[in-house]
Parts: sequence; structure tokens; C-alpha cells
Amino acid sequence: MPLDEETRDELVGRLEAVANGEVEGSASAFDREPAALRLADYYRRHDRLDDARRVLRTYGEAYVELAKEAKALVGQAWLKKVHAVYRDYGMTEDAEKVAVIVRDLGAKARDELVPIRAQAEIPTEEIEKLIDRLLEGELEDALSRVCTYFTPDSDEAERLVKELAESAPLMSMIGLSVMNHEGRTVAEVGSVEDDLASRVVLQLHQNMQLEGPILRRALGELCKRFELDAERLADQLEKSPVFEPSRRGFLLRGIRAFLEEDHLCAVHVLVPQVEAALRHLLELLGRPVLARGRGGQMRLLLLGEVLRDDALERILRTGTVAYLKVLLSDERGWNLRNAVCHGMLPADAVGPAESDRVVHALLLLGALRRDEGAPESDPLP
Repeated sequence: MPLDEETRDELVGRLEAVANGEVEGSASAFDREPAALRLADYYRRHDRLDDARRVLRTYGEAYVELAKEAKALVGQAWLKKVHAVYRDYGMTEDAEKVAVIVRDLGAKARDELVPIRAQAEIPTEEIEKLIDRLLEGELEDALSRVCTYFTPDSDEAERLVKELAESAPLMSMIGLSVMNHEGRTVAEVGSVEDDLASRVVLQLHQNMQLEGPILRRALGELCKRFELDAERLADQLEKSPVFEPSRRGFLLRGIRAFLEEDHLCAVHVLVPQVEAALRHLLELLGRPVLARGRGGQMRLLLLGEVLRDDALERILRTGTVAYLKVLLSDERGWNLRNAVCHGMLPADAVGPAESDRVVHALLLLGALRRDEGAPESDPLP
């Protein structure tokens, strides 16, 4: 039964009083939020957007004040919700002001985080035996084994995630936030049951970090044993049709920086070469590399779009595409391509681990070959 006008106005007035903190027990933002959101919805349905925005500003300002006294991570969570509500109601300027506060809280949140460290020892002799096994034989064989060994297995990562969920069920039910170097949350990850794919990405991310010191040792010994300099490594990569001759100058500069331990330069020069090689691989497979852009002009596909093409799964080793996504384009993973190309990485965040992985990705693509005797115009098998 619909409410009469007098009763409706009385209810609206009570909600206004609660939303403005004028009623006993409604001083906090938590108490005021339900009334404010209900009022805003009511006002919007009755084409009273100015009133909706007015009451939402009151609710949002209460949370801004509350966030000043709270832990930065908690304050961020509250204000992200306020930001989303503001955007939903077309309050662009208000949303932008809240976004600035969220960003400032991000830097504080990063400082509040407490690192948890675990130490594991691997006997030096075991590492040496592994390196010897990987590098035995001819250069091509050694490169193939290094590429395969250090490409993480997504199926194995999924198995490990499920095993950990059984041994630590509480942790498997807790959602996780992925933060970047600025303390900004870039991805939300659900429980193992609800978001298994994201949990697998996080596990791949961790596996890559754990293998980092061994990969560093393997690449260093590979270059030493086979006397690889920038010219020889570029020659090796160019045996693959995915590297066009026009990219050689970039490859030489980036590889030389890698060998000279200039990891900042190596990563920034070589990451775009991985993207260019993958896009050219799609061309060789007869797949489109252009898409309609703004204004109707055709543009090149970006890396994320390239890696979503199913054709890559048919030509690269099992798990390689998943690995490249985690390394280069997934915000839940290393996301190196986007971090580098959009200027999101501080200089001290780029080191041996990052350049080793980019070189490993180049070697993976450099291992691709055409069928012997196939015409130059034929796509890769």
C-alpha cells in the first residue's frame, strides 16, 4: 500500500536527520551511511539529483574525516566505496577529490605494511648440478632447456593452490589485495573457491620470484660457457622469424645493457621488443594485428589484446601464454609491460630479477622456428 504524502515526508525527514548526524547514535559515518544511500536512491528516482548529491556529500565527508584517524589501508577501503558512489551519481569533481585522498593514503598504507620473510636454503652443489644439466650439449639444446625449465607450469601452480587450501583453509577463504609500488590497490583477488584463476596467477607470480636467483645464475653461466655477447645473442634471437631485422638495433642495445648489469635500461628497451615480436608472430600466423581505434582509424593491437588471441596457444609451449601474461600484462602479476610503458615503476624497482625475466621471454620467442623447406610466406606451423 503506497504511503500518503505526509507519512512519506516524515520518513524522508527522519532519514535526512540521520544522514546529517543530527539524531542521537548517528554521529559516525557507519550510522549515517544507510540513511544517506537510501535517501540518494529515493531522490534519484524522483528526479531530485541535486538533493541526492547533497546528501551523498555529507555521507562522503563523514568518511573522509573518519579516514584521517584510521589506518591507511582501512581508510582506503572506505573511500574507494565513496568514490564508486560518487561516480555512480555523476559527481565527477567530488570523485576526483576523493581519488587524490585515496592516492595519498596509498603511500601511507605501503609504509604500514609489515613484511613477512621466510628463509629457505638450497645447497650450492644442488644448484651447480642443475645448471650443469641445463647447459650441457650444444647452445641450441642449452637454450631450449633453460627456456623450458624457467617457464612456470600453470597446472602445477593450480595443484599447489588447491593443496595449500586444504592445509590452510582459513587463508584460502580470505580475499587479497594486490598493491603496486605506490601502495595503490591494483587488483582484488577472491577466495580459492570463488576466484581460483586469480589465485593461480598469484602463485605463478610467487614461483617466478622464488626461481629468480637460480635463473640469474643460469643466464650468467650460459653467457659465460658459450661466450655470448650482444651480437651473438641477437644473432641467436634472429634465427626466429618473429624478430624483424628492423628490431636488431633495439635488441643489441637492450642485451648489451643486460650484460653490463644496466637493468633499468635493459628492461625499458627490451620489453617493447617482446611485444613487437608477439604481434609479429600473430601476423605470421595469419591473424589480424589491427583494430578500430578512436575516430575510426586503425591501430595496432596492444599486448593484452595480442595475448588473448587463441592462435598463440596453438604455437607456443603449454603454459607459455599464461606465463607471458603474468610477466607482462596482468595486474595481479608482475605486469611489467604496462608498468614500464606507462611510467609506473620507480627506478629502484627494476633490477636483475626483472631484466632476467624479460631476457628469458625473448629467448622463448627466439626458440621458434619455421618448418624446414617451408616457403618464407607460409605461417609458422
